[in-house]
Amino acid sequence: MRCITLWILCVLAAIQYNAVAAHPGSYALDVPYVRGSSGDFFVQANFPKPTIIGGPATINSVRWRYDYRDNWVGLQAYICWRNDNNCLDISNQASGFSEAFRGRDASEPFKMLFRHRSGRTGDIYSCQIIVNYQ
Repeated sequence: MRCITLWILCVLAAIQYNAVAAHPGSYALDVPYVRGSSGDFFVQANFPKPTIIGGPATINSVRWRYDYRDNWVGLQAYICWRNDNNCLDISNQASGFSEAFRGRDASEPFKMLFRHRSGRTGDIYSCQIIVNYQ
């Protein structure tokens, strides 16, 4: 009888765990156009909050890409998780990969910040992130 009770408790615990925990996966989000800025002001590309994660999940890695048509010497670019205090400088990488956000909540939104130090204005034509989570 004890074995059956223990088995039932284990099955119920496994069902509860699978109902709450997210399965490993990834999601991709795009922002098609960001009006450029210069000087002291950053413009931001706000990615929507992901909705496909089925439960608590943490970030493994992030890939990003942004496209600008002009050769912007002096472009500052950052990818930020949740707010402006959790940012990674991606100024010299229009595309890349990082594990800097590993272990953070995968359901929180990201954004990219852009500014041109020289005073020129220009537009960002697309931004994309791909978040791998478990």
